[in-house]
Amino acid sequence: MSGSSAERESFRLVLPYRYFALCDWLVEPSVEETNALLAVARADIAASDGRQVIICPAPDSPVTVHFEYLGARPAGITTGPDEWDGHIDLEVECPSGRIYIDQPTTQPIDLKDTLAAGPGTYAVRVARRGRQDETSPARDTPGRSGPEEYLVQMWHTGPLSPSTIEELEDLDEH
Repeated sequence: MSGSSAERESFRLVLPYRYFALCDWLVEPSVEETNALLAVARADIAASDGRQVIICPAPDSPVTVHFEYLGARPAGITTGPDEWDGHIDLEVECPSGRIYIDQPTTQPIDLKDTLAAGPGTYAVRVARRGRQDETSPARDTPGRSGPEEYLVQMWHTGPLSPSTIEELEDLDEH
């Protein structure tokens, strides 16, 4: 994917634990960190602690995830035939500049060289549509690949934080 224009990669996920995460390959969040984020993400679209982004779909059926790396902050979420029900903007640090989609008990999906800017801090916009729960009924829109979809857009915002750099240096010394 190039930094000047977004290319969309799409994945169909079956989520036995009703969540998936976006993580850098050098970051291994603890169970406690993940559980804390799950509580926040279930009340909203997604949540981040700066180390990972957790997304919690509503149904027990498969969901489709669309991933885009953008060279710069997008103007907004598309309206019209490609309309999204809602979105949230988050931030995550990617020390290796390589990310993956983590699915508990399932093989991770390596997004390989998707982050063209390399290591650093990234903004993450997560949008959803088609969620079927008591607060947002699904809409029937032709051309959708499933009942619930997520759009994950990322763009580089700056360098790693000093605390992350220090943490990585401590790991190298051990």
